[in-house]
Amino acid sequence: MSKRCPSCRTVVDDDASVCPNCPWIFPDEMTSARMEKTVPAPWSPLPMLILAGVALAIAGGWIVFVKTVGRSDREPPAAPQSALAPAVPAAIPEAPPQKAAEAARHPVVPAPEADDAALVAVPVVKSAPAVKEWRLRGHVYDLMTLKPVTRCAVILSDLETDKRFETATDDAGLYRAILPSLPGRGYSIRLAQADYVPTYVDPATLDVPRKPAAERRHLCRELATAVRELAALQPPGLAPLVTDFYLAPLSCL
Repeated sequence: MSKRCPSCRTVVDDDASVCPNCPWIFPDEMTSARMEKTVPAPWSPLPMLILAGVALAIAGGWIVFVKTVGRSDREPPAAPQSALAPAVPAAIPEAPPQKAAEAARHPVVPAPEADDAALVAVPVVKSAPAVKEWRLRGHVYDLMTLKPVTRCAVILSDLETDKRFETATDDAGLYRAILPSLPGRGYSIRLAQADYVPTYVDPATLDVPRKPAAERRHLCRELATAVRELAALQPPGLAPLVTDFYLAPLSCL
């Protein structure tokens, strides 16, 4: 018997395993029989549907579980029944008829409730700036003629530290001084001019120029015999302190 090569259509012997005309290899009979008998099973979608159903069931159960747990976390705990129950006011005993009539004639007016917090306005006090220097100025006048006293020595002293500062009046009888400030005290002042008594009229004396000549002459005699008391000059702040002095001339004694 013979068979034909499926590749080149050459007729070969039945027991030939290789085609002599082309490289075709004939399969043996056992292999062909097994291939003919092996039939692939038909495809079915049932397993995939089962797996998909199981997956959907698991996912649905997980979503329900997450929503339930989240809602329980957000909800506040329920208040106890005793807290929710309305408070029942205590029964007020009725007053006797006599006391009730007296209370009706003299009603009790409740006192006004005090505020929880009283508002107190506290004034803000600004501290004065520190003054490092004092400015002193003024004039020295003749007590009798009321004319300026020129070239009069003005001696300012700190009695606590024995420091002295000296200046003099100009042709207009004006003196000026810039001194270091003193804490809690002032500078004592002395006046010296050869033609005048060193004691001067108290700077607090008012209207010296308006006093009559006889009264001013009387002041001159008092200054000549009075014990010398030095005035203390202490400016109140940054503004200059203006102080005028009146000296008694030796000619009026």
